[in-house]
Amino acid sequence: MSETRLATRTVFVLNRGARLCLLLAVLMMAFAGWLLFAPIDIQSREGPMFNCGSAARPPSEVFQRNVCGRLAQGRQIETGFAAGAALITGIGGLFVFGASRRTEEVRVDPADDEDR
Repeated sequence: MSETRLATRTVFVLNRGARLCLLLAVLMMAFAGWLLFAPIDIQSREGPMFNCGSAARPPSEVFQRNVCGRLAQGRQIETGFAAGAALITGIGGLFVFGASRRTEEVRVDPADDEDR
Protein backbone atom coordinates (compact mmCIF):
# COMPACT_ATOMS: atom_id res chain seq x y z
CA MET A 1 0.00 0.00 0.00
CA SER A 2 1.41 3.37 -0.94
CA GLU A 3 1.85 6.04 1.60
CA THR A 4 0.05 9.36 1.10
CA ARG A 5 1.58 12.65 2.12
CA LEU A 6 0.14 16.11 2.66
CA ALA A 7 0.98 19.08 0.49
CA THR A 8 -0.18 22.65 0.95
CA ARG A 9 -1.60 25.01 -1.60
CA THR A 10 -2.72 28.61 -1.43
CA VAL A 11 -6.21 29.43 -2.70
CA PHE A 12 -7.36 32.95 -3.60
CA VAL A 13 -11.11 33.54 -3.33
CA LEU A 14 -12.93 36.77 -4.16
CA ASN A 15 -15.02 38.12 -1.31
CA ARG A 16 -18.78 38.36 -1.72
CA GLY A 17 -18.76 42.12 -2.30
CA ALA A 18 -16.08 41.85 -5.00
CA ARG A 19 -18.06 39.15 -6.80
CA LEU A 20 -21.20 41.28 -6.64
CA CYS A 21 -19.34 44.32 -8.01
CA LEU A 22 -17.89 42.24 -10.85
CA LEU A 23 -21.36 40.94 -11.69
CA LEU A 24 -22.72 44.49 -11.76
CA ALA A 25 -19.78 45.59 -13.91
CA VAL A 26 -20.47 42.83 -16.44
CA LEU A 27 -24.15 43.80 -16.59
CA MET A 28 -23.27 47.47 -17.02
CA MET A 29 -20.80 46.61 -19.79
CA ALA A 30 -23.54 44.61 -21.54
CA PHE A 31 -25.80 47.67 -21.25
CA ALA A 32 -23.03 49.81 -22.77
CA GLY A 33 -22.76 47.34 -25.66
CA TRP A 34 -26.50 47.54 -26.19
CA LEU A 35 -26.32 51.34 -26.23
CA LEU A 36 -23.55 51.18 -28.82
CA PHE A 37 -25.37 48.90 -31.26
CA ALA A 38 -29.08 49.64 -30.65
CA PRO A 39 -30.76 51.51 -33.49
CA ILE A 40 -31.62 55.17 -33.02
CA ASP A 41 -35.06 56.06 -34.38
CA ILE A 42 -36.94 59.34 -34.45
CA GLN A 43 -40.43 58.41 -33.28
CA SER A 44 -43.78 59.69 -34.45
CA ARG A 45 -47.32 58.72 -33.45
CA GLU A 46 -47.48 56.09 -36.18
CA GLY A 47 -44.17 54.44 -35.25
CA PRO A 48 -40.56 54.97 -36.25
CA MET A 49 -40.33 57.86 -38.67
CA PHE A 50 -36.64 57.89 -39.52
CA ASN A 51 -33.73 55.55 -38.81
CA CYS A 52 -30.64 57.41 -37.62
CA GLY A 53 -28.27 54.45 -37.53
CA SER A 54 -26.60 53.62 -34.21
CA ALA A 55 -23.80 54.95 -32.07
CA ALA A 56 -21.41 52.51 -33.76
CA ARG A 57 -22.55 53.56 -37.26
CA PRO A 58 -23.82 57.15 -37.18
CA PRO A 59 -25.48 58.62 -40.26
CA SER A 60 -23.02 59.52 -42.99
CA GLU A 61 -25.13 61.32 -45.61
CA VAL A 62 -25.89 65.03 -45.36
CA PHE A 63 -29.69 64.58 -45.30
CA GLN A 64 -29.51 61.99 -42.51
CA ARG A 65 -27.15 64.16 -40.47
CA ASN A 66 -29.49 67.15 -40.83
CA VAL A 67 -32.55 65.14 -39.77
CA CYS A 68 -30.89 63.24 -36.90
CA GLY A 69 -28.76 66.08 -35.56
CA ARG A 70 -26.51 64.94 -32.75
CA LEU A 71 -28.49 61.91 -31.59
CA ALA A 72 -25.70 59.47 -32.46
CA GLN A 73 -23.13 61.66 -30.73
CA GLY A 74 -25.25 61.75 -27.58
CA ARG A 75 -25.60 57.96 -27.68
CA GLN A 76 -21.81 57.61 -28.04
CA ILE A 77 -21.34 59.74 -24.93
CA GLU A 78 -23.89 57.66 -23.01
CA THR A 79 -22.06 54.50 -24.10
CA GLY A 80 -18.75 55.90 -22.89
CA PHE A 81 -20.19 56.83 -19.51
CA ALA A 82 -21.82 53.41 -19.08
CA ALA A 83 -18.57 51.62 -19.97
CA GLY A 84 -16.60 53.90 -17.64
CA ALA A 85 -19.04 53.26 -14.81
CA ALA A 86 -18.68 49.52 -15.40
CA LEU A 87 -14.89 49.72 -15.18
CA ILE A 88 -15.01 51.88 -12.06
CA THR A 89 -17.50 49.52 -10.41
CA GLY A 90 -15.46 46.41 -11.22
CA ILE A 91 -12.05 47.79 -10.31
CA GLY A 92 -13.40 49.64 -7.28
CA GLY A 93 -15.15 46.52 -6.01
CA LEU A 94 -11.95 44.50 -6.30
CA PHE A 95 -10.00 47.25 -4.56
CA VAL A 96 -12.49 47.80 -1.72
CA PHE A 97 -13.58 44.21 -1.01
CA GLY A 98 -10.51 42.34 -2.26
CA ALA A 99 -9.83 38.65 -2.06
CA SER A 100 -9.19 36.20 0.73
CA ARG A 101 -6.19 33.91 0.80
CA ARG A 102 -6.17 30.64 2.65
CA THR A 103 -3.86 27.66 2.82
CA GLU A 104 -5.29 24.18 2.32
CA GLU A 105 -3.74 20.81 2.91
CA VAL A 106 -4.19 18.34 0.07
CA ARG A 107 -3.44 14.62 0.12
CA VAL A 108 -0.95 13.66 -2.57
CA ASP A 109 -0.68 10.05 -3.69
CA PRO A 110 2.88 9.05 -4.67
CA ALA A 111 1.48 6.98 -7.57
CA ASP A 112 0.26 10.22 -9.17
CA ASP A 113 3.78 11.65 -9.06
CA GLU A 114 5.22 8.56 -10.82
CA ASP A 115 2.80 8.98 -13.77
CA ARG A 116 4.23 12.39 -14.64
